[in-house]
Amino acid sequence: MAMEEIIVDIAPDGSIKVDGKGFKGKTCLKSIEPLIAELGKVVHTKKKAEFYQRDNKARLRTGRKK
Repeated sequence: MAMEEIIVDIAPDGSIKVDGKGFKGKTCLKSIEPLIAELGKVVHTKKKAEFYQRDNKARLRTGRKK
């Protein structure tokens, strides 16, 4: 299992790049939301191929009630 990481790069001009590694599905967005909220305005986002992959940690739901 790959370790999940959040990498923050700060350029000399003050711009900040946040990159998630090892995440699948929407878990990356959920993990970096608090960080982005603290950093301020988002100028650009790019979803990697992993965003569209299924998160193995996600629970499956059926229509049956317990």
